[in-house]
Amino acid sequence: MSAYPHIAEHLKTLTRIIGRGGYGGITDELETLLGRPAKTVRWALENHPRIRKPAAA
Repeated sequence: MSAYPHIAEHLKTLTRIIGRGGYGGITDELETLLGRPAKTVRWALENHPRIRKPAAA
């Protein structure tokens, strides 16, 4: 991680937040904002060639 200090700092911050109970709930906020259910990561991988190509490598 020394090559990416900003990522390491972000992961440390997330660890602290999650350790204190943050990000623990599930909401419907994204669905409400979109007006439809959110797509899944699987859907993105299967339907977007720019994503699918690196994922298959």
